[in-house]
Amino acid sequence: MTISLRSREFSQADNRERRRRRLTVVLDGGFDLAAEVAEICAPLAEAVAGSPTPHTHRLAMSAVNDAVAEVVFVAVALLAESDAAQRTAHIADLSDLRRAMTMLTDRAQRPAAPVVTLDDLDTGEWSAALVAYASQVSDDLAALLGRAVRPGERRGLDTASERLVDVLRGLDGAAGVVRARRRAGAGGVDLGQHRPAARPRRRAAQVGGWRCDLLGLRRPVPHLEGQRSRCALPGVRRPSYRPRP
Repeated sequence: MTISLRSREFSQADNRERRRRRLTVVLDGGFDLAAEVAEICAPLAEAVAGSPTPHTHRLAMSAVNDAVAEVVFVAVALLAESDAAQRTAHIADLSDLRRAMTMLTDRAQRPAAPVVTLDDLDTGEWSAALVAYASQVSDDLAALLGRAVRPGERRGLDTASERLVDVLRGLDGAAGVVRARRRAGAGGVDLGQHRPAARPRRRAAQVGGWRCDLLGLRRPVPHLEGQRSRCALPGVRRPSYRPRP
């Protein structure tokens, strides 16, 4: 049975909330990627710039930057595939078609992602840079989504909407980490640099010619080998040792 959401239209803000709640989302020609990036990143930029130590969020913000770059990458790939499909429609041989599609999509020009600096964290200007970056493909992407096959209308490969929603959820996750840090008041602790505490080394007590560790294992100490040994652990018999011939 084919499931369609045409009977109810959701605003872009509604779809953003549905996406975060892992509900079904269908993107159409009304989707504005630049506006989506602005709605997600602008509040983060303001919160980080207003924190006592903006630089402690640098790794989390770098993850947001990478997530936006991934969204734009997928958008460019969708546009390149659509253009290649139109330009190779006359090719009948399947092998030649695939070869031509691959060649054309590989040649697609992808805009360079902006680099977030420490100064950008202080001013919050990195958000505007990401919005300008996404706006380079926003209009063409909306046109593509408007004419693309909608989810549930075909079997097989994921639709353009589904592929885009998948990477947008990655951006939601990266942004959620920043929001959680601000709510928790991480202060000067950079969670991105957190490392688990090293396991404490197993302590051992040397008794006589034996090493008796806390797990009850007993190993002969090399420099005392050949001496009569005693073990101080209660209930443990003293081992007998016979020197080597």
